Parts: sequence; C-alpha cells; structure tokens
Amino acid sequence: MGAADPEESMFDAMRRREIEEGDIVKLAEAYIAADAQSRARLEPRIKEVGTVLRQNLDVEPLARAVVVLASEIRDNVEPERRDDLYARVVELAIPQVVQRIADELGTSAREEEVRDALIGVLTRIGTDAAQAVADSLGRTDDRAARRAYIDALVKFGRMGMPLVEGMLADSRWFVVRNAVTILGEVGGPQALTHLTATLAHGDPRVRRETVTALTKLGGPDAERLLLSLLTDPEADVRSAATLAVSVLKVERAVKPLMERLGVESDEDSQIEIIRALGRIGDATAVPAIEKLTTSGLFSRTPMRLRIEALRALGAIGTPHALQVLERAANDRQADVREAARSALRAAEATKP
Repeated sequence: MGAADPEESMFDAMRRREIEEGDIVKLAEAYIAADAQSRARLEPRIKEVGTVLRQNLDVEPLARAVVVLASEIRDNVEPERRDDLYARVVELAIPQVVQRIADELGTSAREEEVRDALIGVLTRIGTDAAQAVADSLGRTDDRAARRAYIDALVKFGRMGMPLVEGMLADSRWFVVRNAVTILGEVGGPQALTHLTATLAHGDPRVRRETVTALTKLGGPDAERLLLSLLTDPEADVRSAATLAVSVLKVERAVKPLMERLGVESDEDSQIEIIRALGRIGDATAVPAIEKLTTSGLFSRTPMRLRIEALRALGAIGTPHALQVLERAANDRQADVREAARSALRAAEATKP
C-alpha cells in the first residue's frame, strides 16, 4: 500500500486498508460518511467489489451493505445524496440479495427496531423487493413473520397492489387470506371491490378475514357487505359478522339479527346476536330479547342465553327493558337474579 493521499485525510490508515481489501460493508459505511468528492472516488471501488461479490453470489455481505446504504435514505437527506445512495443500492441489490433481506425481515419480526429498518430498506428497493416480500409471506407459517410481511406490503402502497391482486387469484386459501388482510389496511374503493369477491370464497377462513377487513374499512358499502355475511353457512363467519355490525353500530342490522336469532341453532352464534343487539341499542329488539330471559316447562332457555339477554337489556336501557330486569331480579335462579341486578346497576350508572 502506498503513502496516504492527503486528499483522503478523512480516512485513517485502518479504514483505508479495509477499503482496499474489499470489505463491501466497510465501503458502504465509508461512502455514507464521505463528502461528495470522496464519494466520487469510492464509487468505482464499490462497483468493483460489488461486481465480484455478485458474480460469486456472495449474498450475505451484499445484503448487509444494502441495509447500511438504504438505511441512510431518509427524507431529510438532500435529493442529490439520496439519488447517489439509491444508485449504490440498486447496483448491489440483485434478486438473491433482496430475497435474503426479505427473509431476514421474517426472522427479525419480533425485534421492532430491526423490523422497521428492514421494511424501510425493502420499500426503498422497490418492486423487486415487494415481490420478494410476497414470496416470503406465502412460505411462512409464523404469526409474527406474517404480520411483518403484511406491514411491509402495506408500506409499498400502490406499488404492491398488483402483487396483492395476484395473491387474490391464488389457489391457496392462506395466500388469499393474506391479500384480504392487506386490502383491509390499504383501504380505498379498489380494496372494497376486491373484498366483494372474497365474500363468496370457498374457505370460511378467507370469508372471516374479509369480515375483519370490512370492519376496518367501515362506511355504508362495507356495512352492506357485512350484512350479507350474517347468514353465512359457517357459524364462525356468522358470529364474526355479527360482532362487526355491532362494533360499527349498523342500525340496518337490527331486523336481520332478530330474524337470525329466531332460527339460529348454534349457541355461540346466538350469544353474539344477543350481544350485538345490546350494543346497537335499538328499542325494537327488546321484545325478542325478553323472550330469552325466562325459562319454563315447555321452553328451557340455556342459562348462558338468559344471562346474555339480561345484559343486553341493560345496555339498551329503555323503560320496557328495565321492567324486564326488575322482574328478573326476583327470579328463582340465583345466577339470573345476580345478572339482572348487575344489569340494572350498569344501566343506572350510564344514565346522564
């Protein structure tokens, strides 16, 4: 090695030796620390070392260097410097490197700072990275990794939408479910259009995820679609839709919920309907709920339903509802008495 160049005084002897020996990560770090003139001298060396590593498919150091460079691409960096950093990232980010970074996102999903940094890197790389993330998402069965990949695809925004649309056409139910989750977070009219189609998906887990997505979107059109799922053939989906319309307080849901209550055979679904009617708080539901508060020789209402019905009446809080609670407060069954009295206390506490 020759004498140190006076123009390179920003680099000490060790740094110069590391650069000359071809450590791509050290080169990336030096590039970030350098001024414009020094960057111009480092650029050919980065290209040279990067070319050798790409030819040898030496993915690990390339991936680390890309993370170092891309992590510096921030909004407060002047445009010319951002362009330089982008150019170096693109040079090094061959498909194998991008996939390596995407895979690292999954393994680091529980480390928030690392995860956020990797998502930032991937979104800066662009379309190729979006595809790599979608591929990794399709392979994982880890819940934390799935969440990290979905967060990344949401960050891609419009750039990632063609990939999401492709996922919707996949034959694997869990890939379609992942697409539905992303649509629920991205939002917009386009998302609603796609979710209309997944309402009829053959796998109930996809339809259930559609309920969650529509709940996040909200609005009249989403509410209308949720109403159609109140009669889904799968009890789990019906219960999810019932909860959704109650959380959104969809008044149009009261009539179909009461109709469903009269024919629903699944006890868990019945409970969700009762709770939903209580949350929505429409007085027209009181007579239907009242029927479930008593149990006689020819009509034995399960105790769980009686208690939930009393709680729902307390939430509705109309004079008629409170009268039913007052009668139930003297019921022969201790559990019913306690539920009625508790509901009365709760109703009293919510009075203005």
